[in-house]
Amino acid sequence: MGLVLFVLDNGALGIMVQGLPVVIPDYSSDRYHSDLYRIDFGSMARACGWTSRKLMPDLSNLAEIMRESYSPGHPSILVEVPVDAEQVVGQNPRANNL
Repeated sequence: MGLVLFVLDNGALGIMVQGLPVVIPDYSSDRYHSDLYRIDFGSMARACGWTSRKLMPDLSNLAEIMRESYSPGHPSILVEVPVDAEQVVGQNPRANNL
């Protein structure tokens, strides 16, 4: 199909880590159950016939990944983007619904 899928992998249930202190501030963070076992998204993609790439933290391979993504006739590609679970990139509107 030639799809390109970027997976933001923070290794945690971010909405829990960032939302629960607001919703139930007196609840101990060690009881959030938000840490996940590392999921090998690349292996799952390869098992389905996709190509997988992992974006380097310094973005040094971004140009190569983008070139591959735009090449005609490429297989579907999963790109793992490692992100810090503690990084707040903006208010999550879903947290208001918890």
